[in-house]
This record gives sequence, structure tokens and C-alpha cells, in this order.
Amino acid sequence: MLKRLVASRFMKIFVFSAMLITTGNELVSNFSEIGAHHGVTLFAFFQLLKTLAEFYEVADILEET
Repeated sequence: MLKRLVASRFMKIFVFSAMLITTGNELVSNFSEIGAHHGVTLFAFFQLLKTLAEFYEVADILEET
């Protein structure tokens, strides 16, 4: 059950949303200082792209049937 929860697309959306919100706050307040929040923001953005690609792949499969 835990494996299925972790692999869930909705969990991935929740995780990248939380990362974007928290790092977005850090970026706004400390933009000029290079720190880990810049890397976490990039990681969250790529997680978003990966999850969106999965949704489009599923939509294509459903459209073919």
C-alpha cells in the first residue's frame, strides 16, 4: 500500500507543489543569495514536468481505446 501511495501521481503533485511553495518563499526573500533553495526549485519544476508528461501519456492511451 505504501509503495502504491508513493508512486501515485497525485502524491507527486502534492510533493512538487509543497516544494515550489516553500522554495518560492525563500527565493522571494533571499533571491540574491545562492543557496539550496535554488536547486530545490529546479528539482520541483522538473518533477512537475515529469508528472505532466505522465498525465499526457495516460490521456493518449485512453484516447486510443
